[in-house]
Amino acid sequence: MPCFIGFKLIDLNQEIQRIFNFPKYLPIKYHPPDILHLTLLYLGNVRISNDVLTIISNIIQQFKPFKIKIGPEIAIFPDITKPKKLVFLITKGVEILNKIRNRLIAVLKDRVKIEDKYLHNFQPHITVGDLIKKLSIEEIELVIDEFKRLNFEFEIVVNRLQLIDSTRALYKVLQEFYLKVD
Repeated sequence: MPCFIGFKLIDLNQEIQRIFNFPKYLPIKYHPPDILHLTLLYLGNVRISNDVLTIISNIIQQFKPFKIKIGPEIAIFPDITKPKKLVFLITKGVEILNKIRNRLIAVLKDRVKIEDKYLHNFQPHITVGDLIKKLSIEEIELVIDEFKRLNFEFEIVVNRLQLIDSTRALYKVLQEFYLKVD
């Protein structure tokens, strides 16, 4: 089954349903709040053994809860010349996300075939939605300007990570790993 380590926003803060309420007139198919997530490490179509789950848990428990800030920076992925998705960039907490990710990669690479195509190019973000039609660069810039006017930013405490099944974009949590509690 395709899976990743990350977290669903709604599991960390129920306010997501109210906060992620964006303009309907833009050419974007917004993702519903219950599937908004951050992918820390995409593992791919793998079977995760109990031993590997224990290793993941032990790594994650080495880190204390931390805050991330979503926005106000936005981007178009994969890039403005091939626009597919509108994303909010993570603007606080990137360093700790990278530390956890790098530690997971270092320990898991010999135990699991990691299929993350961005293995060496991690840019933490939350995908807000998909562009629903082909847009010119000028139209894309208008969408970006509209979102910049919203000046959206939101802080959230990350106190756990999750192993998530991404089959058919349903994002079912398979296991939760809590960060270190003093």
